[in-house]
Amino acid sequence: MNGVSDILEYKKDHFLVIERAFQNENIVKIFDASITTESTNSLNIKNLKSQKYISMKKELVLDFNNIKKYLKQAKIDNIEGITFGKTLPNGNKTIIVISDDNFQQFGSQLNQFILFELIEK
Repeated sequence: MNGVSDILEYKKDHFLVIERAFQNENIVKIFDASITTESTNSLNIKNLKSQKYISMKKELVLDFNNIKKYLKQAKIDNIEGITFGKTLPNGNKTIIVISDDNFQQFGSQLNQFILFELIEK
């Protein structure tokens, strides 16, 4: 089962969402979730099960499994945070994702800071 560990609004009504799960290893993905004119405002809906609604648009941006071979430890840990980094000279924003090692309470874990250039379509 996936869980959301962090959300970052990168422009109006557009959010980068970190979803993660654990199945023998960490499974981490970043999605672009956007509010559309069709999206239902669920703020005042008490029970989504009993209501009809239109969810936000959601598109996969990054599956960390595809990049782990480029990392020093070739491992993705328990990614749990996302924030903006510096703006690059070309005007593009950067984002930083982070995991902490939980003081090694759950076995061998890493402190990771991974920097990405945010290139909009």
